[in-house]
Amino acid sequence: MLLRRRVTSLLLVLALGTGMAVQAHASEIDETQKQAEELEKKKKDAENEKNSLEKQLNEIVAEMDRTKEKIDTKEAEISEKEDELIQAKVDENDQYESMKKRIKYMYENGNSQFIEILCESKSIGEFLNNAEYISTISEYDRNMLVQFQEIVKQVQEQEATLKKEYEELEVMQNELIAKQDNLNELMESKQEEIEQISDDLGATQEKLQKLKEAAEAAKEEAGQGAKTEETKTEGGQETADMDIEPKAEVAYDDFAKMQFQVGEIIACEAVPKSKKLLCSQVRIGSQVKQIVSGIKAHYAPEEMVGKKVMVLVNLKPAKLAGVLSEGMLLCAEDEEGQLALMTPEKAMPAGAEIC
Repeated sequence: MLLRRRVTSLLLVLALGTGMAVQAHASEIDETQKQAEELEKKKKDAENEKNSLEKQLNEIVAEMDRTKEKIDTKEAEISEKEDELIQAKVDENDQYESMKKRIKYMYENGNSQFIEILCESKSIGEFLNNAEYISTISEYDRNMLVQFQEIVKQVQEQEATLKKEYEELEVMQNELIAKQDNLNELMESKQEEIEQISDDLGATQEKLQKLKEAAEAAKEEAGQGAKTEETKTEGGQETADMDIEPKAEVAYDDFAKMQFQVGEIIACEAVPKSKKLLCSQVRIGSQVKQIVSGIKAHYAPEEMVGKKVMVLVNLKPAKLAGVLSEGMLLCAEDEEGQLALMTPEKAMPAGAEIC
């Protein structure tokens, strides 16, 4: 009865520890889930910012193309005006040279030629016409020179205006190039930020997946130890839960005095002249203890070898049927008196503490 009571206490401690572990997993999962959601939001915001920067960059590139077309047009117009200016200056010079030749021709011999021209007139009308021609020759040339000079001036002004517009377009193009470079740097920086967030998000999601798997495993473990309606025996048959007569409460300090460890049975034999007892050699860490148990009706000696079992290792040694026993193997017992050794659910080394 004392053994049953101690086993029950042990199972309660194990269930309490499992419940606390499940709660701890749930809390960490919630925190990690929040971190993942925050990273997802940061990544989405960063991608939206990158898309906005990319849109601005495309607009600047289009504006640069339009400005380049304007610059090319202005260059063609400037080249055309330069040709016009050259031609106007040539015309001006030609007119000047022509005027000088005519003046030189008419005046190089003094005024006698003019008198001859007038005397050769056959009528008063012709005389008046010749006189008018002579008096207006120099005025015509001067007017032509003024006209050509005005053309030169207009072309120069037009050329200056075009050059100023060209310079303004170049300034605009340079500003657009600077904006393009700045946006490219921002996009590279934003891409690096997105990649870093993606790495952090991947690590967080991986951690979250592991936490969920661990929580699921802990939940399954807790469920296996806390079935409330039906459980299955090793033979596959279902058996109803059972209650036992409650014992007096034990202080935790008394319970804590007991030391439970995992042991591996390395040898087992029947105790001579005993119908109930088996003598097992149990390896617990670096030591081997001899333990006598009343389980002969439930386990054959050869069946015991190799089993990992739960052992109360600091039980005061005693002799059973004349054989020294240095501990106790923990078993569960049903209403029909069937015994089952308590074994760890997962692989555990011999000597692992049961806590």
